[in-house]
Amino acid sequence: MKKCTFIILVAIFSLSLSAQTTYYVNGSGGNDSNNGTTWNSALSSIQTALDKAVSGDKVWVAKGTYKPSKIAGDTPSTDNRDKSFSIPEGVSVFGGFAGNESANYNLSLRNFETNETILSGSLDGIMEHNAYHVIIISAVIADISLDGFSIKDGYADGTGYFNVHGKPIYRAQAGGVTITSGGAKVFLKNNSIHDNISFDWGGGIYVVSNGSPSYLINNKIWSNLTTSRGAGIYAYAYSTQIYIINNLIYNNSSSDNGGGMYINTKNNVYVINNTICNNTATNGGAVYGYTPVTSGNILLSNSILWGNTPTLIAGHSTNVGITTVQNSIVQGGHVGGTNIIVADPTFVDGTNGNFRLSNSSPAKNAGNNSSYDLALYGNVDLDNNARIFNTTIDIGAYEFGSQKVVSAVSIPASNNIVLTCSSDNLKIKGLIGNETISVFDMSGRNISTNKATRNEFSMSINSLNKGVYFIHIASLININNIKFIKK
Repeated sequence: MKKCTFIILVAIFSLSLSAQTTYYVNGSGGNDSNNGTTWNSALSSIQTALDKAVSGDKVWVAKGTYKPSKIAGDTPSTDNRDKSFSIPEGVSVFGGFAGNESANYNLSLRNFETNETILSGSLDGIMEHNAYHVIIISAVIADISLDGFSIKDGYADGTGYFNVHGKPIYRAQAGGVTITSGGAKVFLKNNSIHDNISFDWGGGIYVVSNGSPSYLINNKIWSNLTTSRGAGIYAYAYSTQIYIINNLIYNNSSSDNGGGMYINTKNNVYVINNTICNNTATNGGAVYGYTPVTSGNILLSNSILWGNTPTLIAGHSTNVGITTVQNSIVQGGHVGGTNIIVADPTFVDGTNGNFRLSNSSPAKNAGNNSSYDLALYGNVDLDNNARIFNTTIDIGAYEFGSQKVVSAVSIPASNNIVLTCSSDNLKIKGLIGNETISVFDMSGRNISTNKATRNEFSMSINSLNKGVYFIHIASLININNIKFIKK
């Protein structure tokens, strides 16, 4: 007789002298006189939440449009355009919420399109008055995360600089996001960074890593402009690594080098599973690399470079450019590359911005699994689907034929949920009757998803192989994750 067992995951929390706090922001239903510790007592402005937050705290922001209201800087200037969302040390800020999620809500369920959370640098509707930078992240002593926002309308045309946490922020760089990682890590994930302008390095993003790594994962970076280098991204790995993973980078334009990105490195930069398309520059429409010393390396792997002008990867004429290019689709090819495909990647509808792979794409199952570190980069692609499907990773930011992944998080299960097992079936009792029930294997692959229509649900386990599975039960008011072991 086949056997099955189940374990309800219980969250274990360690006590500390100062408890972590989550602050809630809802621009349409909040009030800054509230304490901000629940959606019902939400704040109305992000800045008030940032002012309250200390290291270890989180900020959850409901859908809507928010604009910076506070002049950034260790010693604030009198220039109104220095207003920016400057993220405090050790704080994690998340967007993409409807504004009614439970405190134990699984962040992987956020819908960034339905609940678009916009951070705009347009202060008064006149472009020349826009904020120089929409976002400033300067991590010196504690890690900082920004996750789930649409970041737009930065206009970096200023002169000089000011300091944030002792690090210089130049007014002509990075209209969208400017990042300095000193002694702590920076995580920029699940954001859409678009329609920003700079007159110096980095139209959408300027990132310098000097002391701890920076991670740019699962972002869409598009329609940014610079009169200098790196319209989408300017990445400078000064002493520590930069990871650029699972991003879609398209329609960015530079008047100099590096339409999609410009990489300047004294350390290692990893450009893995990106889709870089339709960008323009004087040299290096997709990517321009500059490695002034032998200690720095640029690894470009599992990526699509297509429709860029000029098409070829470029590098500094007297220094090493992109040091390793492998398992990628590169229009026009790349001398010295390994396993380079020059055939059309055949997107679903690249003309209209859908860069997912079609069924006939040569990018399917053509990547190198060893280039992609699941533990470090995460197990999902840009659509939040399982990153590796059919055993071999695809090339580009999207995995063809994959299905949604819900992270296995430890959440206390409802006391009403009861599981029973027979030889071939698993039965779940105590449901409300409107839950979505999904089963995932240990790799994060979705096995099945069903809708409960009454307070009891039954599923066959006869076809499942022996192993560990997760059952994700989500209703409008509660979430349960149950670990299921088939023996």
